[in-house]
Amino acid sequence: MPDRRDQRLVLVLAVGLVLVTGGLFARTATFEFLQYDDDRFVYDNPALAEGLTADAIAWSFTTDHAALWIPGTWLSHLADVQLFGLRPGPHHLVNVLQHVLTTLLLFGALRAMTGAVRRSALVAALFAWHPGHVESVAWVTERKDTLSTLFLVAALWAYHRWTVRRTRGRYLVLLAWAVLGLLTKPMLVTLPVLLLLVDVWPLGRTDWRRLVREKSPLFALAAAVGAVTFVVGQRGGIVASMSELGLGPRLVNAVVSYAQYPLQMVWPVGLYAQVPFRLTAPAGLVIASAVFLLAVGWASIRYARRAPYLFFGWWWYVISLLPVSGLAQQGVHGMADRYTYVSFIGLFVIVAWGGADLARRLRVPRPAVATLVAVVLVALAWVTHAQVGVWRNNLTLFEHALARNPDNPMAHTFLGLGLEVRDRPVEAAAAYGRAIDLNPDHHVARFQLGRLLAQQGDPAGAVRHYEASLIAYEDAADVRRDLGNQYFLLGDHERAAAHLERALELEPGNRGAMTNLALACLAREEFDEAETLLQEVASAAPEDPHVRYNLACVAARQGRAAAAAVRLEEALDLGFTAWEAIEADPDLARLRASPEYADLRSRRAPSGR
Repeated sequence: MPDRRDQRLVLVLAVGLVLVTGGLFARTATFEFLQYDDDRFVYDNPALAEGLTADAIAWSFTTDHAALWIPGTWLSHLADVQLFGLRPGPHHLVNVLQHVLTTLLLFGALRAMTGAVRRSALVAALFAWHPGHVESVAWVTERKDTLSTLFLVAALWAYHRWTVRRTRGRYLVLLAWAVLGLLTKPMLVTLPVLLLLVDVWPLGRTDWRRLVREKSPLFALAAAVGAVTFVVGQRGGIVASMSELGLGPRLVNAVVSYAQYPLQMVWPVGLYAQVPFRLTAPAGLVIASAVFLLAVGWASIRYARRAPYLFFGWWWYVISLLPVSGLAQQGVHGMADRYTYVSFIGLFVIVAWGGADLARRLRVPRPAVATLVAVVLVALAWVTHAQVGVWRNNLTLFEHALARNPDNPMAHTFLGLGLEVRDRPVEAAAAYGRAIDLNPDHHVARFQLGRLLAQQGDPAGAVRHYEASLIAYEDAADVRRDLGNQYFLLGDHERAAAHLERALELEPGNRGAMTNLALACLAREEFDEAETLLQEVASAAPEDPHVRYNLACVAARQGRAAAAAVRLEEALDLGFTAWEAIEADPDLARLRASPEYADLRSRRAPSGR
């Protein structure tokens, strides 16, 4: 009979977790893709456009796109595109589904390892409903969080099953989950150490040599993925070198962040996206943070026998957060809510088990404990509901961020991107300008403002900002290509050619760069080079009428009227109909004076039809 009651309780709690978690995040189905990495990760990523093709699958394992090696995440996005196209709603709901499944697995794994149903359910509820986890779930780009954590928790449960019955098959299942997690997000390089913590508590295994030895395949996998991730990140420019960012600022940011995350767990208000890296902090804050960390670390060791969950929970938090602590700084973030998606599990364990122990020692009645837990969970769910709404689109997200930190240049930049999507270019330019005012070396804002000015027909302004952005984007093909195009419009064909040649070195075969370089060569009367480039473009895009038109311009400038007329007729056959452009183009002046053109015009011009 007790077993049946226990099973009914587990079922009721599991259903409650599913319903509440799904309800909190269901409205993300109406949210947009963000102009905040969703573009380069999903909707504007050409490698994903065709879905699960053989080429796309191969790309997933070989690309360093976004300076990351995350083939598991790419495969997940490819599957979404295959099933749903580029409708943002289903992509969001897949994140929600993974979050719900992880919540259930966490509940099940903790219950299996500890036998404690209510405390395991509390940890799962805190994980599912905490506002700090909204970023990971409501942001499509953070699929790598929701999916990798699903694999991580599955690996925990598989590890427990293997310790109960140590068979080769069960160990292979553990390895499979670990590999999937590592392929999805390299942050899981800490998995072998986290399993050692599980050995300490709740499994109570103590033969350390054996424990480390049995995890040697996992350590090897983690080391390999960590090395690949570091190389790819360094090559992609997102891993800061010591010359760019010294050890002092890294330590300051790490110490303060480690101390602030637990405060955010307890009091999760004021959360916002794009928290900048702190280069300095008040000495008092740094000292207080360090004292707090040392005190909790000491207590976790001092009371490891009496409260092993404290040792487990604290060091789970410290170790799982280490890859994103800022010591090996990637990107521009100092802190981020998504960094706590795995790490808070350890702190939630301390809350659940420590709270139960404290209530027992203080002899607090069970109804009072249940009431307090219910109030806390309802409050968290309420704040989470509000936080989910913040992630609806770029405007809601970054207006919210700027309300909390109005001097954040990156937030102004992403607000500008959201304004552009809504066809509000004047406001977007003002947002980029504000970011530059706050930080004249803010290269992302410089690039975006340069691109916007180029679209508005201001090549001089565009060049000024593009040139400033080259400090950070010296090897960015799109910046070089756009800068070359703007110099061409200004009539500076030498600089145009130099930047376009560099763009082609960085991105061989780019048709836009080849075409514009050909036009720069044509302006410099380098006819052979122009024709060679255009012929290569024509081979890659045989149905493009503009390539044939440009070839006609090259032949006309050389005085080859017959060849120019043939190319022009080919362009007309492919759909080129702008006779006004033909009549006004100075490159075609010699052709227009020829009998070949007169014959062509009599046959093909609208008046002759």
